[in-house]
Amino acid sequence: MPPLLDLSNELLYKIIDHIHPDDILNFSLCRKEIYLLAKDAVSLHVQRKRMYEYIHLFGCHRHEDKIHPLHLVRNFCVDWRVGEYPKHLTLSCCEHPHDPYHLPDEEDKEDTRIYEVEKRENDTISHNTMQAIQSYIKEKAAKAGFLEFDMETVYREAKRGERIGMVTLLLLYVPHLESICLARVTANYILLLEHVIRFIAEQNMQRSPGAHKILMNLSTIDIDGSHNEERRENFDFFILFAALPSVRKIYGDFVLGDGPCLFDWTYPAHTSNVTTVFLSNSAVRIEHLEQLLLGIKSLTVFHYEHNPDIANGHGMQTSKVIAALSKHVSHSLESLRLDGQCSIDWNDDDVDFDHRWLQGFEILKEVFIHIRLYVECAPYPETSLHGAFEEKSMNPLVYVLPPSIETVIIYGPEAFVRASDLLVDLAEEKNLRVPRLNTITLLDMDNQYDEGFGKALKEVCAKVGVTLEIRCKRDERPENPT
Repeated sequence: MPPLLDLSNELLYKIIDHIHPDDILNFSLCRKEIYLLAKDAVSLHVQRKRMYEYIHLFGCHRHEDKIHPLHLVRNFCVDWRVGEYPKHLTLSCCEHPHDPYHLPDEEDKEDTRIYEVEKRENDTISHNTMQAIQSYIKEKAAKAGFLEFDMETVYREAKRGERIGMVTLLLLYVPHLESICLARVTANYILLLEHVIRFIAEQNMQRSPGAHKILMNLSTIDIDGSHNEERRENFDFFILFAALPSVRKIYGDFVLGDGPCLFDWTYPAHTSNVTTVFLSNSAVRIEHLEQLLLGIKSLTVFHYEHNPDIANGHGMQTSKVIAALSKHVSHSLESLRLDGQCSIDWNDDDVDFDHRWLQGFEILKEVFIHIRLYVECAPYPETSLHGAFEEKSMNPLVYVLPPSIETVIIYGPEAFVRASDLLVDLAEEKNLRVPRLNTITLLDMDNQYDEGFGKALKEVCAKVGVTLEIRCKRDERPENPT
């Protein structure tokens, strides 16, 4: 075989055209002569990296001139190297008055007319583009292991101009995608994506060394909703994406999981590699959470901020949430944060009134939890049928926390007033029961702090190596423990 530089420039250009983008820089720097031939390819590489690494696709037709999903698919078909660059994909719906959620009124006639013209033009572009590249897409789908009938719905929706159909096609061409953000779109699109994500998950779970698989680098799923009732996101999407072996982190804002669960965990139990779940401003029924936890094998961080405004005024099913976590991830959970209004249905036969379930967590280090969970209640004998209850006692922290705990934050009304009850026997039992505990924070939402009493409590804790912090502003929330 002749030395590389003995080859003609035409052959060297051919080689450069077929080198993977990740290798073009190293190849161009191996010799000065190679660099001179490859400098245009290197310049194109830098330009494409800047253009395609972060892709933001909008959900309404107003943005077609900015970046159209089918234009991306077409670019991938023309040059396979373009698909090597995207790492972060965001699909969102803007606040355009004629997005898919809006019903125009009389004052919007002119905007409606313009919108309808733009939509017809866009539909024509989508139909014609799909006609031109459908053969390439089918070939790519076949190489990826998709049967034609699996993709027929996707072809049809993309040809009709549906953005989510186009985005589904993109998944075939972006092997290095690391994160997906779905913002205010999942309510309508979950059924269309379902069979594709399921297929990819099942394919990726199969052990076949060396085989090229789709979404093997996808590690982060971010689903962002809105306080708007029609723009709250669907928790069931997490169950789909959690099955992908590469996914590690799940983030959600204004996520709702109520009613019947659309998707059960149909894969082998405890096969998901998700380690972190963050849910803010959300409301998730325990049935939905159970399906997600059933699949996860090593969850380390679970932070859940409950928003009763999107839960029809109901508080968080805190006891059930902790019971579910204890059942599935007690061996791996390190950080637990349950923030928001608590709701315990004392008439529910499934509620465990034993408040020592936190002791079942083997390596839990940080916990943020409502003070109400440390108050034992019992029904008044004469009024138990009416759901009336009295507080019996406060469970001291030293008896309900696991031995591995290091930091605990207690929030809620009377957190300071009941502090002496929470700290009972801390001095005597700390080294035996919670030897690693070093920080206790009381976040009192009623501003009932007494400086003299607080100083005395801090001195008691300091004697056993525990720092006691007291915060009393009603609107204050400490930072996430992590």
